[in-house]
Amino acid sequence: MLHLDRAGNPLASLKTWRVASPTTTANTKAGLINSMSYTHDDQPENSSEELFGEVISTYTDDQALEDGVLVELRNSAIFRELPINRMTRHLFDDLLPFTETETSLNDGDLSRAIACILRTKCRFASADPGNIGEIGDIYRIPPKLWLVRNEVGSWTAMYPKDY
Repeated sequence: MLHLDRAGNPLASLKTWRVASPTTTANTKAGLINSMSYTHDDQPENSSEELFGEVISTYTDDQALEDGVLVELRNSAIFRELPINRMTRHLFDDLLPFTETETSLNDGDLSRAIACILRTKCRFASADPGNIGEIGDIYRIPPKLWLVRNEVGSWTAMYPKDY
């Protein structure tokens, strides 16, 4: 879920989320969120509202699919035991020219063609050192792709600039 300010801008960039911390779990957005979670701390020092201000707007996975910002992938590749079931429209559109050969090899199934490309690329994925096995974890795929653990229990493929 993306939180926006009154102007529609993200409340914090990825760089901002990567906070300086003596513990590795708070070095990522997921770690920071997890460290503020009531499930891990009965009495947190600060609520997320105190740290970041009131949430003005949220943008859910369903909204992003409906708006076309995200594309739902069927017959998806599996990465770390979870499906890659979302891709940003930007990346999807950029991959389409490369799927022609793969689509013909997969009986015309575009989803299977994209899954084949993703499976190949995932072999080169490397984990962000601050990943903790939760929403927001990032795996980098050279040269310029990310897999981000999403809110629907799977992965979203994207360019870093689309985060």
